[in-house]
Amino acid sequence: RVLQPLCLLLPFIAIAVWIVVGSGLAPLEKTARSVARRSPTSLEPISTKGLPLELAGLVSAINQLLDRLRESLSAQQRFASDAAHELRTPLTALKLQVQLAQRAKTDEAREKSLMRLNEGINRATRLVQQLLTLARLDPDSTKHPASTIKLDSLAHSVCEDMTPIASQKSITVTAVTKPASTEGLEDAVRLMMTNLTDNAVRYTPE
Repeated sequence: RVLQPLCLLLPFIAIAVWIVVGSGLAPLEKTARSVARRSPTSLEPISTKGLPLELAGLVSAINQLLDRLRESLSAQQRFASDAAHELRTPLTALKLQVQLAQRAKTDEAREKSLMRLNEGINRATRLVQQLLTLARLDPDSTKHPASTIKLDSLAHSVCEDMTPIASQKSITVTAVTKPASTEGLEDAVRLMMTNLTDNAVRYTPE
């Protein structure tokens, strides 16, 4: 007598549960279909319009993740562009140093060109290592200790590196310095000096 009414009500209870659960999951299925239709490059926020409060919180968290992902991809694109720019100047200088060594008429001139070429290769190697460290987003990449930089010596070194490039446009690059030093990252300061000099040569008429 007790079970008979329950057995009669069971189909109606199942239908009611199916309707309630289905209506509750409808916004989730709609959101899932919206995400599935997106292209891999689409990082636009997912609309939270018409979503229940519980699901809206989840979608908002996903949108925040998409924002961080978009910033990360943008940073990678800037890194690729910067890396190409940073590598172009030292590689051009190395190529010109090889040509100078080939055209050297004395052993002394050839030895000097080869010495500069070796120094340029070492600096280019350090630059590549720095770029690879940034590309891997190494947490230790910002923990390199600062050292005392002799700015006058560094300026003369950059001047020597840029001389072959400048000479192609009949431009003379000289370093007029006084003893000066500062605390910092030598490779970063060298990169700054090289970029400034390279831009000056690049945009100066022959």
